[in-house]
Amino acid sequence: MQKTSYKIEKDKPKEKEILIKPICLIVILMSQLKYELIEDVTEPMNYIELRINDYEDNKELYKKVINSAIDELKLNSEFKSK
Repeated sequence: MQKTSYKIEKDKPKEKEILIKPICLIVILMSQLKYELIEDVTEPMNYIELRINDYEDNKELYKKVINSAIDELKLNSEFKSK
């Protein structure tokens, strides 16, 4: 998935947003599961920062996608990136 996202040109942000959404949903799921199991709130961006190579280049896009998904799914606002 990440290799595919590197092929998307910088002038096509909507396509890049579509490609990173599954990754963002997975890290939101991980955060939600951790919260439900041990009641610990972990910001999803922490997982992105640890595992994604282009984190610094696309930090704002990841934040935007994660925050909009949290709103869309009506999850705990504590998971939102600041």
